[in-house]
Amino acid sequence: MSRFKSMKTILPFLILVLLLNSGCLTVVKKVYGIKKPRIESSSTLKKSARKIGFKTSYLYTVSDSSYLRRLKGLKLPDAMIFDDSGRYIEYRSNDSVCNAGLFDFIPNLRKDGVYNKTQKTDLVSEFNKLRDLEGQKVEIPEGFDFYVLVDWAVWIGRLNKDHSKAWEDLAIENKNCRIAFIAVNMDFQKWWPEASMSKIKKAVGKKKK
Repeated sequence: MSRFKSMKTILPFLILVLLLNSGCLTVVKKVYGIKKPRIESSSTLKKSARKIGFKTSYLYTVSDSSYLRRLKGLKLPDAMIFDDSGRYIEYRSNDSVCNAGLFDFIPNLRKDGVYNKTQKTDLVSEFNKLRDLEGQKVEIPEGFDFYVLVDWAVWIGRLNKDHSKAWEDLAIENKNCRIAFIAVNMDFQKWWPEASMSKIKKAVGKKKK
């Protein structure tokens, strides 16, 4: 039953890969609700989070000064995992491996597990980039064995449910350890200063060309 559930969870991702490789971008947009990014506010993000079904109370955004650096190389949706000492855990076997590995990795996290810990980044560095929905700094929550920082964005539509939300469910269902699920929104933020917003939009626009 668990194997069937795992395949059922991964199936939407496999369909997306096939569609992308076949060049059916219009189909992908229609099926997964992918649309043009827009500026999101605290109220619109809370509404979207409720629609997705997020249970986490750790709903954060990214500072305007860190957004482009964090966006570089990011594949939405994606996640970073850290242990209770803030050390980065690499769940991929190599850089070419996609995020589908999280569907097995998250439910198998345990306090006595042995993991590949690297110096790619650390929890403190990543939290320094985060802000609450109003743009205020946030603190690292205490008392957890692992921290899973999952990226999501309103504009990627159903992928939020098929991936980010599915990963949250797996984190909640894992009874072998305490996992802090941090939902990091990667949309444009209304609280960003106008000058930063213009710079970010211009940089993102260039990347799309």
